[in-house]
Amino acid sequence: MKNTNEGNRYIKARERVNSRKKASRHIHFGFVMFFLIFAYLIFMIVLFGVKENVTYTTADPGVLLSSNIFEGLMIKKETVVVSPGTGSLNYLMPEGAKVKLNQAVCVVDKDNAMSSLLEESMKNTTRSIDSDATIGKGNNAYLLATLKNYVMNANDRGFDTVYTAKRNVEQAVVDIQRSALLDENPVVETLVGNLSTYEDALASNLKVVRAPVSGLVSYRFDGMEDITYDSFGVRDLDRKQQFKDGLRQQEINSGDLLYKLTDNYLWHIAAEIDSNGYEYLKSKQDEGMDYVRIQLLDSEKQLDVKIDRVWIENGNFYCVFVVDRLMSEFLQVRFADFKIIYQEYSGIKLPNTSVVDRKFIEIPEEGLVISGKNAGIARLVQSADAVGNMTQVFIRIPYYYVEDGMAYIPVTDEVVPGLEICYLQEGESELTKLVLGSPTTLEGVYEINKGYAAFKIVETVYMQDDYRIVKDDTPYGVRAFDRIATVGASVNEAQILQ
Repeated sequence: MKNTNEGNRYIKARERVNSRKKASRHIHFGFVMFFLIFAYLIFMIVLFGVKENVTYTTADPGVLLSSNIFEGLMIKKETVVVSPGTGSLNYLMPEGAKVKLNQAVCVVDKDNAMSSLLEESMKNTTRSIDSDATIGKGNNAYLLATLKNYVMNANDRGFDTVYTAKRNVEQAVVDIQRSALLDENPVVETLVGNLSTYEDALASNLKVVRAPVSGLVSYRFDGMEDITYDSFGVRDLDRKQQFKDGLRQQEINSGDLLYKLTDNYLWHIAAEIDSNGYEYLKSKQDEGMDYVRIQLLDSEKQLDVKIDRVWIENGNFYCVFVVDRLMSEFLQVRFADFKIIYQEYSGIKLPNTSVVDRKFIEIPEEGLVISGKNAGIARLVQSADAVGNMTQVFIRIPYYYVEDGMAYIPVTDEVVPGLEICYLQEGESELTKLVLGSPTTLEGVYEINKGYAAFKIVETVYMQDDYRIVKDDTPYGVRAFDRIATVGASVNEAQILQ
């Protein structure tokens, strides 16, 4: 029994030692895991600290236009209406409204009888109309057009016209309110509808001025309303606008300008163009194609316009286009910049600042060595252990570009002009040796999708001052929606970026 007890003690002691060893091993394993996690966190902190911020651009699909910009004179069919008498002026239509033939546009009231009726009706009904209901989509566009028109013509006007612009905006707000009242208030509708009755009753004191033609009404004059399609001459392109604002004054005299009506069906754009534009338009006419596409820069809209005529005068080139839309948007505009679109180029649109040049060496496509996911070239080096004391060494290249049986590989520290490489031509049993020649330059961008800069080759289709269109299917090239460095010259190959 004694020996048995002693044996049990030894067994139990050995088990305690083993359990301690196992516990000790668990403690060491946990410590190792903790150390690895801690080291990883330190690495990420250091990595974040060394990363550099870079501004990037998304390589979006886009279009660039091959075009030239010209300034066009807008020739409109305008009818100017003057006051038939002296008195208070009450207008009934807002700026830009479409009026019909013989529709009442304004009233000249000698003894203010009509003015009192209108003002009293306005005061009574303004209280009952919700202010939010007076601003609709069309009215908002009208107010924006008033502001835009001042900005477009500000360079031709003095500082004192700021106050005129302020009054115009205030008047535009009044126009909107009055227009809403006329549309929504039956009392005012009845008042305006009975103008003939008032005109007959107050024949000596009330003059209702009606539209002699249909068109768009405007109360702003620029002194160039006398230009017509038939009277236009190239001298008119150099005329200066003489603006007359604030014509909706309370008192008006006989013969004063009241408003003008613009035909919104057909209008013309006349411009001096360059020789390229002249040749392009003449070639279209010679081909029997009367229409070309232009883009009005202010609205950024493209229009198919008819070529009316193209000619040369005193060594300069001129053209006239016929336009049949958008008159309402350019009612108050006399001169506007436009482009004649020669051709459209589509692909990936990139800023020119993102494109950089890299040096490449041209080799036959057979000279490329593809090993798994890696590409490179091979060179022969001496080796005492190899057959013939020569062996091939693989030199990895980060990327390449293939076109028409030739491969373009980037110049690196290892790939330089004068390096001798070898490759096996198809159908040959002996290696072909080639000495790398002088490098050529290719364009590309730095793609930063993966957190570091990787050079991607681009093929430019068309370029302008700030942007270019590149192909979207270049092998190993940039793809749509890639993130690229906006300023390529500020980034280096394989640079880690935030």
